[in-house]
Amino acid sequence: MFSLAVLFSLILLSEQCCVPSEWEVEQLVTSATKSAGKTVPTVSKSMLKLSWDTPLRRYAFIGSYISGGKAGSFRTLGDYISNVNYEVIDGKCNVTKITKPFSSIQCTNANATTSSPGFLGLNQLQVTQYTWQEDGLTNYMNYATGCIPVSYTSFGLANNDRVYRSGSFENLTVGIKDRSVFNIPPECRGSSLNTLG
Repeated sequence: MFSLAVLFSLILLSEQCCVPSEWEVEQLVTSATKSAGKTVPTVSKSMLKLSWDTPLRRYAFIGSYISGGKAGSFRTLGDYISNVNYEVIDGKCNVTKITKPFSSIQCTNANATTSSPGFLGLNQLQVTQYTWQEDGLTNYMNYATGCIPVSYTSFGLANNDRVYRSGSFENLTVGIKDRSVFNIPPECRGSSLNTLG
């Protein structure tokens, strides 16, 4: 639900852009999902803090959401050494197996194309947009110099649902202030691995 899934005019072939080794950032995410047979999409907004640790191949985020008129909280730990994802939504834990390699979320898709650099804001922040197709979605990701994530948009068809997601990143800092964010959530201790199918 809140995975990272936790992703922008001349198009050129590019090299992959990989995020910094260790960093934390605040992220605002808006998504809309229109399921088959439904006339109105489900819209959700979430605000989260993301912590990223490339050397130990893991990420964690914690935040709050509003979806379908309901507000709640969530926490996720993606541990790519154990290949286990721990997700807690409103106090309930779901433990699943991670099937994609860490490199698939650490870097842009190897087939991504880039645009000529553009500029954002009054301070003229230089950004480059990466574009790629993956799992039925078109993805646009803006990075500042050094592959610092700025914003993303993705849309398309996923699991027979029409999906739109966008997000922005703010207050990025290098390093991890509190490594306890990578502890297994208390709600998940003793939980068994769920099988998705």
